[in-house]
Amino acid sequence: MHRVHRFKATARMYKGQFHKWEWSKYNTRKGRSQNALMPAQSRATKKRGHDADTSVSSEAATAHLDFNLPAAHATYKNQSLIVRHANTMNIQLLHQNSDLRNVEYSLDAYKALISIWSPGDKPWKSSIPSPPASPAGSILQQVQQALCSFDQSQNAAGIQILDCVNERIASALTVTASSSSLGLTSSASDDNKTTAIIPIEIIWDCFLAVPQLILTANRPELLSLFMDYLARYASIALLSEHPLTKISRHLAALTRAFSIHRQQQNSHLLTSQEEALKMLKMYVSESWTLWLDLITEKRGPKDHVTIHLRRGYAVLMEEDCDFPGRGSSRLLTDFTSSLDESIQIRGEEATTARVLEFEELLAKMYMPLFTPKKLAHAEKMLKDVITKVETRLDEEGKGELEEMGYNDRFLIFIVKHFLARIADHEGKLGTGRKWRKESLRTDKRDGLWRQTSKMVEESLREDGRDEEADDIKREMDEVCLKQEKDEEENESKEH
Repeated sequence: MHRVHRFKATARMYKGQFHKWEWSKYNTRKGRSQNALMPAQSRATKKRGHDADTSVSSEAATAHLDFNLPAAHATYKNQSLIVRHANTMNIQLLHQNSDLRNVEYSLDAYKALISIWSPGDKPWKSSIPSPPASPAGSILQQVQQALCSFDQSQNAAGIQILDCVNERIASALTVTASSSSLGLTSSASDDNKTTAIIPIEIIWDCFLAVPQLILTANRPELLSLFMDYLARYASIALLSEHPLTKISRHLAALTRAFSIHRQQQNSHLLTSQEEALKMLKMYVSESWTLWLDLITEKRGPKDHVTIHLRRGYAVLMEEDCDFPGRGSSRLLTDFTSSLDESIQIRGEEATTARVLEFEELLAKMYMPLFTPKKLAHAEKMLKDVITKVETRLDEEGKGELEEMGYNDRFLIFIVKHFLARIADHEGKLGTGRKWRKESLRTDKRDGLWRQTSKMVEESLREDGRDEEADDIKREMDEVCLKQEKDEEENESKEH
């Protein structure tokens, strides 16, 4: 149509028009050509190939697929997921398969979860208790440990860890269910109440990070087990219309479809397996986009939560996505601007504490998702940041550490601390220790130095590296003691 008549229309426009005319591509009558478009039976009377609650007419399905997302989410407004991905997966536009519908419905429910959580000035902390015998860490970190156990043929240990994860999820869903009388409404006050009962580890870990981790590890059959448990428990504990129930149900159906395809051997079902895997990867990619766009709209491009998400996206997703630059574009500028704005609102000490809190999330939110390739990419990006900052400071005549301002010092600390995290993740503990020492090197033993030193010390103790933590603590005590003596001497001189 575009080549011959210079007329360009989306697949959805054709689909909507055909529905008005009651035409369908493959429904024919006797005596007519098999290629003719003929009036079709109303789809409102037909059942879909999955749950009864998703049995909808084609008009309702079209409305459901329009997520009504904010203007920032132009991907969905300008072009549907079907049009963007159908050609690569050979999906017939007029007859979507159940895998694609499950992706659409999952993202629709996921948007509701993110929108509920996103407003307000809440920390990104877990509120889900872990069973006493389970390993330390978030749900994502525990699933990573289970995968490592399976890779080392320690299946019993891996299953035991996953059982602990299931206990934590059940506990969180039980708490959510006990407060379900609050309801899910569109008002700000009710949203703020509801967010208190949906832990961020459920929203982020279970519905994005864990699927991405398991797919990266090429263990989608484990993802099916994980989602099946989540869906079963959510359907028992929560209302059927709760976003947690909806997304877990559709994701479970999607992962189950992949597992069924995987078990087959004929060529047709092997093709279906590839398409199902692409659907799972598409869900992960679009979930990242939802997070970025909705959080940016709710909190602004210079908010610390927004910037933290963009940092993860720039490293983990940007090279593989259709929109390069979404995460890294103006990231440094926005970061320094956010520090300035936060200092004016909260003060320097509170700003430092807030940003350091997000730095500690790196190990929980992003590190388990890093592959060797992504680690190398992140390391290069971070070293480039150091080079840019040092070059600019040299041009401004501020090459010495003591001449740096708050923003530059904080940025250099964060970059070097992240490099230390990468080295630790790769098992290069000596290199990690070197980068940590570099991150704290300064002649200004002020509040910023004390706060960053305290954060590094506490994180080392959590990792069981007390020797290195003791060195930092010893230096902090010596500096504090010296400062106290200096203050006493100054007071005595004044008197």
